[in-house]
Amino acid sequence: MSKSGAIARNCFHYPSVRTIVTVVRNRHRDDYGYGYDYVYRYGYDYDLSKTFVVLESTNLLGVLRMFRTMLIVLFCTTVLFSQDTTFEMIYKIKTLEDKVKILEKQLERLEYLELRVLELEKRLNDKHAVEQPVEIQPVPPVTPPQQGINAICSWQSRGSYYFFKGNKYVKQGNQASAAKAIAANWNGLWSDVDAAIEFNNNKIYFFKGRHYRTYDMKTYKLGKKNNIASNWSGLWSSGIDAAVRWGDNIYFFKGSQYLSYSMKTYKSSAPKPIAGNWSGLWANGIDAGVTWNNGYIYFFKGSEFMRYNQKTYKTEGPWPISSWKGLDF
Repeated sequence: MSKSGAIARNCFHYPSVRTIVTVVRNRHRDDYGYGYDYVYRYGYDYDLSKTFVVLESTNLLGVLRMFRTMLIVLFCTTVLFSQDTTFEMIYKIKTLEDKVKILEKQLERLEYLELRVLELEKRLNDKHAVEQPVEIQPVPPVTPPQQGINAICSWQSRGSYYFFKGNKYVKQGNQASAAKAIAANWNGLWSDVDAAIEFNNNKIYFFKGRHYRTYDMKTYKLGKKNNIASNWSGLWSSGIDAAVRWGDNIYFFKGSQYLSYSMKTYKSSAPKPIAGNWSGLWANGIDAGVTWNNGYIYFFKGSEFMRYNQKTYKTEGPWPISSWKGLDF
């Protein structure tokens, strides 16, 4: 821009905020041979809160011409982008963009399907195509995980201990026996018993789900099914994992907790966590347990077992159940 030229700056504002600016520079020579430069800038924002035009020129003719351009820009801006319709137009544009994206995805899907159709047609039309044999890989046999001991109970008058697993059981201690069917030898007792305990009334109590049944050790008769919640004060109403006897108390286990049940008062204590109260025992639950006549309580979980010293209150093990002779059934 010439230093001697007069500089004219004219700014016109229309309701708007931020502006997208377009700069156009023109060098022009008029009919009389006089040259001049002029620069004009104009723009508008999306919300049209401020639209402006700035004119810079070295002569009056340039100013007039730029003033005409400015009027055209302001007129178009006012008509097309009035404040009342701006947000509506932006919303419509956004909606159209979303629809375009959806159509693009559908087009990609159609192109993929078209390629698949062409491939299939080619295979069908190729009379000389030879079907390639498919090599079938042998599937290795799946070894099911070993089921742990479900429940254990003692029969002190006999000096025997009964281990229950699935629909079978074995007897340990005096007169040990091989695995036998539960249904044929316990007068219709359930399979997959959850827990079992010898009470101080010459009865064995079996638990499964939310029910329990008694087995009379004198008459060898199985009692009817009863609800745990109706007859065992304070005991969990279902899902008992194991039960062991210690003096006049029975310790029931469920998940990561245990509670004690008095055989004198027939009342239960509040549940407590296994961790921190049974040193070294599995903290997240056990499968079965039994009090032996050697001062130890034996606990079983999965394919392992531990023993708990009733004098030192410490746990030993674990060891694999396979190391216990007679329990590989």
